Amino acid sequence: MLMPPMPIDESSRQAALDQLGILDTAPDQLLDQLTAMACELLKVDIALVSLIDRDRQWFKSRFGLSVTETGRDISFCGHAVAHNAPLEVIDTHQDERFFDNPLVTGPPFIRAYFGVPLRPLNQQPVGTFCLLHSQPHQLDESQRDLLNVLATQAEVLLKHHYDLQQLRFTQEQHQYTIARYQGLLSQTSAGVMRLDHQGYIRGCNPAAGQFFNVAEPQLQGQAFLSLLEVDAPDHPLRRALHLQDMAAMKAGCQCYTSPTQGERRPLFISLSRIDIPGYEQPEFIVVLQDVSETEAAYKQLHQEQQLLTVLHQGLTDYQRLMSENQLWAFLRDALRTLTDSDYALIGEVLTPLGRPVLKVHAITDLSWSPESRSLMHKLEAGDMLLENVSTMLGRVFAGGETVISSDMQQDDRHCHLPDGHPQLSNYMGVPILDKGKVIGMYAIANSRKPLNMALVTWLEPFNATCALLINLYRQMSEREQFMQALKTARDEQARTSQAKSDFLSMMSHELRTPLNAIIGFSELLLEDPQTLTPSQQTQIDHIRESGQQLLTEINDVLDLSRVEAGRMRFDCRYFELAPLLHSVSAGMSSIAKSYQVQLCPPVCPERLGVYADPRRLRQIMVNLLSNAIKYNCPGGDVKVAVHPLSFSRIRIVVSDNGPGLEPEEQDNLFQPFNRLNQDAGQIEGSGVGLALSRKMAVGMEGDIGVDSLPGQGCDFWVELSTQAPQGGGATLKETSTKEASTLLMEQSRLNEQTLLSSAGGRLAWAGIERGPDAVGREETSSDDGRSEGASSAEVMAHGLLNKTTRVMGYLSTNPAHRRLIEDLACEFPELQWEFLTVETLTARRVAPLDVLLVSVADQSLLPSDLDYSSLEACVLLDSDCLEETLKEDFFYKSAMADQNSVSGQDSVADDGSAAHKGRFETLPWPLTQDMLNTWLWRLDARSSH
Repeated sequence: MLMPPMPIDESSRQAALDQLGILDTAPDQLLDQLTAMACELLKVDIALVSLIDRDRQWFKSRFGLSVTETGRDISFCGHAVAHNAPLEVIDTHQDERFFDNPLVTGPPFIRAYFGVPLRPLNQQPVGTFCLLHSQPHQLDESQRDLLNVLATQAEVLLKHHYDLQQLRFTQEQHQYTIARYQGLLSQTSAGVMRLDHQGYIRGCNPAAGQFFNVAEPQLQGQAFLSLLEVDAPDHPLRRALHLQDMAAMKAGCQCYTSPTQGERRPLFISLSRIDIPGYEQPEFIVVLQDVSETEAAYKQLHQEQQLLTVLHQGLTDYQRLMSENQLWAFLRDALRTLTDSDYALIGEVLTPLGRPVLKVHAITDLSWSPESRSLMHKLEAGDMLLENVSTMLGRVFAGGETVISSDMQQDDRHCHLPDGHPQLSNYMGVPILDKGKVIGMYAIANSRKPLNMALVTWLEPFNATCALLINLYRQMSEREQFMQALKTARDEQARTSQAKSDFLSMMSHELRTPLNAIIGFSELLLEDPQTLTPSQQTQIDHIRESGQQLLTEINDVLDLSRVEAGRMRFDCRYFELAPLLHSVSAGMSSIAKSYQVQLCPPVCPERLGVYADPRRLRQIMVNLLSNAIKYNCPGGDVKVAVHPLSFSRIRIVVSDNGPGLEPEEQDNLFQPFNRLNQDAGQIEGSGVGLALSRKMAVGMEGDIGVDSLPGQGCDFWVELSTQAPQGGGATLKETSTKEASTLLMEQSRLNEQTLLSSAGGRLAWAGIERGPDAVGREETSSDDGRSEGASSAEVMAHGLLNKTTRVMGYLSTNPAHRRLIEDLACEFPELQWEFLTVETLTARRVAPLDVLLVSVADQSLLPSDLDYSSLEACVLLDSDCLEETLKEDFFYKSAMADQNSVSGQDSVADDGSAAHKGRFETLPWPLTQDMLNTWLWRLDARSSH
């Protein structure tokens, strides 16, 4: 036996059979009549409508067979379904597929089979319409056609069964949907209406009738718009119903029910158009929602926002409201707005005599006559206080009660109002408490809101804000009084301090005049010692020394008074530190010897520069060294050392072996006239030296202090900067507008005078061997007896390089200058060095450099259109060439002529240089008056003397 094969798309075929929904259903009369007719017409024993399931064949209709199903593996129909084609077996005994099939060898003993596939859905064969016979049999052509007709009819009946089943399911779904929507419409809180194309109500649910206070049937046939307040012709509802403008109702709208319908109710209305097939006119579905609670919540939210706005503005804008005297008026108006009242009052409770009174800060005008208007002005100005505690106001500010009255005219607590007074219908007064104490109150009258404790509770944030503002107001008043007292005391102190400074200044001047005379006369007496006895000489020496000591102390007091008065000037500049320290140390050596103290040479790096006032720094160092010597132990030593703190800051330390200081003494050490209990001691002094030193150090952007432990000596230190303060250094464009802005370095006295003349008095200083405020040279003697040392110009060059980290450009044709620059480049390798030629400068036109070093002899090579304004500094090298150039200058000739006229010499005009008088106008060197007023010049005069 050959089992039937599986169709290629068995899953789709089985799905079609399941979708048909006919398996195991009751017999169908029409199909049974069809199978009986097939047996009668085609003269066969059995006719079946067979459906092939997963593992069986089930007979929906059978005629001539008693069983309802067989296995699929022995079915004949399975072969027809597998090939999706009609199957004819004339004699099963002669067919190798079926000769041993149990249905052939046993009941019903099939000898002939004819089957046609049935495809009621999706062209998938779900079974067959088949004929069985117990004898070999063959159909002619007409019988085959009849079989096909019968099979087609079976397909139609199966499809009809499926359609009926689907129709029943759809009807059930429709009935369920209708029931559900009916329940939804009857139970929902939203109103639903059906309108015809003219806007008349054709149906509604019960909720719709409740919105309009009528029964549901009474709404039938009424015009929908007549139930609403929609009088405006362009109202969205009118436009949607009358003009079919559905865009107007796209987002819905809110309106109110007509007053004729009873309570005025806010409704949110949504309108939808329904086009029904077969009907020309559309219908409308209206959904109504009661938004009364939403509107009430919105109003509540709006009131809360108003309250928060008042609180926020009162707290954040307090200073402005106070400065404009608008704080209390602002709170009064806010209270009226929040409570929807006509009148409001805010006041503060005072207790001037131990009993409470009310000071009114703000009140709504209640005046009705000139006399009452005057009283209102006095109340608001604080010129009149409310003291009656038996009134409705008094019960609040004196008793701390919350008073609410809905009818003031009939309230026993209400005092009689004078004739003409505005009528007050209701009233609420609330105390303002701070930590349980009444500090103020507010009151309202003629409110359109119900006055109750709920309103009092709602206003608690306002109450708390008023309490805070009253406390701030009191603090501000107390602060203003305190500031006024402080100003008076400060003015008095300033007058006292000024009087003290004036007295010190006057006394210092008055004392210095006779002291100078005493010192001068003592020195005159000592000039001729032969006229004096040794005893007289000793006494006069004591007079002179005492006078000088007293003059020094008077000068310190005078300097201190100048600092305190802000009249001390500082001439800060950049200079080398070591020469100053050595000079001060040398000057103090004799004093150190007299105190049997060893003064060690200062330890300071060479060429280390500082930015300070040399004169004031010298004065500080003299004070520190003098104290270190005087307060030292016999046999002790004093050391001076310089330590770098950072790239731009150093510390000068003066150390001694004295007794040291207690920690509590160090706090008072720098106070004027405080000698730390040394007033009765043997060490002289006024106690202003350290105080003056601190003020001078601070005036130079520095600091001064001490590190000490008892029995271990003291380390007094001074901190100074090695650079000009930020914004204080001269820049190229700032230099031309400031006095003494150009810095020149030169050794020659003659060059100094000439340069000072050509600069027009705009030089800060000139570094020379001699003269006031000179940088100076540390002179040493060489083997051949010539004086040599570090020039101030070299110090300046190193200071310049120490301050810059940018490009250094140099232009020089002199090999000696090249060697000088190469030495500098080796000493400062972190800088960017670039050798320039005339061609590179000419090609650039604009110098991309910060510092330019150029030989005086090569200045004429500089391009005339070079942009010098971008340079931080331009350094001229070689003072010999500079001096030779100056000989051609008119200013030089004038200076030489003045010098010769003083010395009685002839004019230099006959030295042959008169022919060069006209060269000044065309000379390209940068030291013309115009150039000096524009650039910052630092001249490195490399001496070859």
